[in-house]
Amino acid sequence: MKIIKKGTKTPPDKRIYITKCRTCGCEFTYMEEDIKYCSTDFSGVVCPQCNYWVHPFIKRKYKGGKK
Repeated sequence: MKIIKKGTKTPPDKRIYITKCRTCGCEFTYMEEDIKYCSTDFSGVVCPQCNYWVHPFIKRKYKGGKK
């Protein structure tokens, strides 16, 4: 693949989402690349504190700072 003319627009920022673990109760952020997919159309994120599988039903965007 070859770029003929470089664009002037910057790519959109990567979206960061926030979720709460139902096992240990911690809140953490994740990005689209952190989502793991299973063979049965099953997606989730691994909690960084307790290493359990978290299923984010509603994706809330992380806006930074405290609530």
